[in-house]
Amino acid sequence: MKPIIVVILCTLLSSVIANAQKIEAESSASETVIHAVNSNSVSTSSRGVYGEGYHGLEGMAKGANGIGVKGTSTTSTGIFGTSTSGRGVWGDSESSYGVLGGSDESIAVYGISGLSAGVLGQSTSGSGTSGTSTNSYGLHGTSQNFHGAWIRGNPTGGFGDIVLGGSNYFGGNDDGVIMSDPTLIGSDIFLVSNDAVVVEIDNDTTESGSFEVWNDINREVLILGEDGEFEIWNGASTNDRRLWLQSDGDLFIDGALTEGSDRHRKENIESVTEAYVLEKIMKVPVYSWNYLGDKTPHMGPIAQDFYGAFGLGETDTGISSVDIHGVLLASVQALKQENAELREKIDYLTERFEELERNHR
Repeated sequence: MKPIIVVILCTLLSSVIANAQKIEAESSASETVIHAVNSNSVSTSSRGVYGEGYHGLEGMAKGANGIGVKGTSTTSTGIFGTSTSGRGVWGDSESSYGVLGGSDESIAVYGISGLSAGVLGQSTSGSGTSGTSTNSYGLHGTSQNFHGAWIRGNPTGGFGDIVLGGSNYFGGNDDGVIMSDPTLIGSDIFLVSNDAVVVEIDNDTTESGSFEVWNDINREVLILGEDGEFEIWNGASTNDRRLWLQSDGDLFIDGALTEGSDRHRKENIESVTEAYVLEKIMKVPVYSWNYLGDKTPHMGPIAQDFYGAFGLGETDTGISSVDIHGVLLASVQALKQENAELREKIDYLTERFEELERNHR
């Protein structure tokens, strides 16, 4: 069977559509089956290939490096398909691109659907959908009652659904960038998940990775390192670090730490006997020590001793600053009371001594 090559110019295609004729073309060779060209670069309604129906435009390729649907344009949309209930553009390929579009001045691939996917591209070993453009969006999909685009990798092969190509956003030509619509002032990006949102840092293990939040002057505001270190910066031009949680658990704060102690958030409020607290704290030994693997010297009680004396907190392996502050405050009050009693006795004895001295004279 000789290869079937059908070359349809736009004028012929318009005539066929007007007469509601059906076009079918098939080939087993490597030539183009259907090729449409429109030389009119002025009219906005002129298109190389335009399809409407359940699937506006559908193409399938089975051979090596075959492309299901391909369209190019220098001034307008490379591929444009509309559908009221099916897919606007649908391309399927076993080894190459499902949908491939290119444009210099407009959208490379543009699909619209009322009830289904605007653009759907499938491929067994190539790219499902590929769109390139010089001055506009490489790929654009919209839908009135469904999601604009649906992209899915191999669900069992450990591959990503979306892979962002390298760009020079911050230098180095190796940045993957997700950006909200730059034409809309105040546009936001939302990540919506039915479960967790997981970020894996330094997947290729080639260098130290981090999760960072920057402000509009390209200053760090938040940094989470792959070793668990967490930093908060003020984001100003001087960019001073305000909080630093190190991987070994040390916490540095450039400012005051305020712990919640509102009466309205407490219950079972009871007075304590300060003298009893002072007696207990005298039985808690104080040591100098350092943490394992960290030679920085410290001084303080052992958590087990503190918990054994007062039974405060949720665990006997840590001491809450709220509890130790309360114990120290009660002890100071007990010492103040003891000091007042001693002062009263001293004053009495001093007065008696002076009286005896006067009488002795």
